[in-house]
Amino acid sequence: MDIHWEMKKHLSSSISIDKVDKIYEEVKKDFGVLGGKIIGAGGGGFLLLYAPKKGRELDKYMADRNMPKLDFYIDHSGVKVVADLDNHYEFYNK
Repeated sequence: MDIHWEMKKHLSSSISIDKVDKIYEEVKKDFGVLGGKIIGAGGGGFLLLYAPKKGRELDKYMADRNMPKLDFYIDHSGVKVVADLDNHYEFYNK
């Protein structure tokens, strides 16, 4: 995931934003995140992080930055949950 993230960012300057890139580098260093991916399109979405250790500490760090954890699971009948990102508007406009 980490290699994919880095390669994809070289395709376009609109793949990520500086604020997300900074957080990504911090969580890799401080919380042992092994990879991540921005999921979504059109200026919104989710930051998926793979952290095999320090998960609770990472959850708190992200929540403190207005990026709370969103639990998900595989459902064979398809997606059923839609998130309301209006609550996270402040993150992108600080």
